[in-house]
Amino acid sequence: MRPYTIPPRMGATGVDVTDRDHRIPRFFTSLHYLQYAILDSVMHELAVTQSMVDLVLDEARKGGARKVKRINLVLGELSGVVGDSVQFYFGLMSKDTIAEGATVSFNTVATQAKCRQCAKVFEVKESNWVCPECHSVSVELVAGNELFVESIEVE
Repeated sequence: MRPYTIPPRMGATGVDVTDRDHRIPRFFTSLHYLQYAILDSVMHELAVTQSMVDLVLDEARKGGARKVKRINLVLGELSGVVGDSVQFYFGLMSKDTIAEGATVSFNTVATQAKCRQCAKVFEVKESNWVCPECHSVSVELVAGNELFVESIEVE
């Protein structure tokens, strides 16, 4: 199999960019990966926000609310949710609903782990999952992956 070279019209010098193990051009695989990573990230926040809006509107209607004023969300550091994206999508999805114009507030929960050796609970900083007490790496996650609507304020 011939190595793939970027055509000169793309501004390349014709260097070999073939992934030797899979014979797939690295240029294309990295672009596809980036495209799907961005799409996955966008779809994640979009789906989370849609679920939140549906839940809030259901609960507000059950309570006979005329207007949703505030939504309080709990987001763990490891939830993978970006608050700014949720805020943006909420603005779009809440149009023409009783939640339009509501404030979305975020309570961020720090990542915490518990050591299985000495039972010390500690905050994980900079991806350091080592127990500061006994230096064990046998730990379990106890906080930081939360993602839920804590409360809503309505009129």
